[in-house]
Amino acid sequence: MSDSQLLLMLTGAILSLLLSVIAFFLKFLIQDFRTLQGDFLDLKLRQESLSAEIERISEVLLLVKKQLFRNARHSFQRKD
Repeated sequence: MSDSQLLLMLTGAILSLLLSVIAFFLKFLIQDFRTLQGDFLDLKLRQESLSAEIERISEVLLLVKKQLFRNARHSFQRKD
């Protein structure tokens, strides 16, 4: 075997090893992205649910505030 053939074989082996390592980590990266996507969708659903809940609570608080003003106005009118 000549030196150039040995160098070519060594270069091929190193490239093959590097590509294998890259593929190994790329596989985990893709899995992490899929997990992240699922987590993001779950977080988005929770955020939408919390936003709806806050909206309902705001409506209830507004009704309570109106009722309190009515009651305060009626009790003020009774004192006069």
